[in-house]
Amino acid sequence: VFDEPTTGLDVMTSRAIIKLIRSCKDEGKTVIFSSHRMGEVNQVCDDMAIIYKGSLFFNGGLDKFKSEMTHETFEDEFIHMVGEA
Repeated sequence: VFDEPTTGLDVMTSRAIIKLIRSCKDEGKTVIFSSHRMGEVNQVCDDMAIIYKGSLFFNGGLDKFKSEMTHETFEDEFIHMVGEA
């Protein structure tokens, strides 16, 4: 379980952490990755859930999420999705 693993880290260390997470995934290990950084989610995850204020807004594959996006960035899509949650 990785909970906000790159928070407060410099760029080089953040990249090393993301590389470690990817290598775990490539080895077939299940990785639970919790992050507010949607760009990292895009880099690391195959499946994702969006939970905001205790409500589940999305649960599925990253490809499905991308295909249903109506906004340019993950961050904008998140904000649109949760609205006035």
